[in-house]
Amino acid sequence: MNHNSKNHWTPAELHFLEKNYGFMPTHDIAVWLSRHSLSSIYQKASAYGLTQKYPEAKEYHSLKYRSMTVREQACEMGMSYSAVWTNRRKKLV
Repeated sequence: MNHNSKNHWTPAELHFLEKNYGFMPTHDIAVWLSRHSLSSIYQKASAYGLTQKYPEAKEYHSLKYRSMTVREQACEMGMSYSAVWTNRRKKLV
């Protein structure tokens, strides 16, 4: 296998990235797309204009999530622990 084919994105991989980026933690996407590094996934997502779809700050402070730990909230929201931790700390305006 030559070096160029190793990093080439297949149509199925691109479809998976487009469908799941922002809804599934990026580390989980990297597990599914194991041929590509986390850095490569971020770069491809950026090139395709894909963004993380984080809820607004008020969502993190809603009654539904108020009694949950950060880990429980991350699992419920389908986000990484660090993303919830960072966004949960934002003040409500």
